Amino acid sequence: MWASIGAINATTTTNQYSIVDFILFVDGNYLPQGGYNRFTILNTGSIAPFVTSSINTSFTLPAGTHTIEIGTARVQGTAAVNIGGNAATEVNAGEMSIMVLY
Repeated sequence: MWASIGAINATTTTNQYSIVDFILFVDGNYLPQGGYNRFTILNTGSIAPFVTSSINTSFTLPAGTHTIEIGTARVQGTAAVNIGGNAATEVNAGEMSIMVLY
């Protein structure tokens, strides 16, 4: 499975930052191994840089129907952050590719 998300700080003030969590959930539960990234966005000057994060992992599920979701949140920082859809003018809001082998 491969997933990516993009984020940008909502302000361009120098030295403002945000820390963002990017998490994969399978059937409503956090994927404990390989399903989590944390990244920082730091404004260096009067530009808010656009940052992307990706997760590439594999896992085994029992036969049946499953729900796989991407979750994101700003966990800390001095700047508000636009994640996914709000950053869609910069790059895809979020993508997920899943390969099923059986």
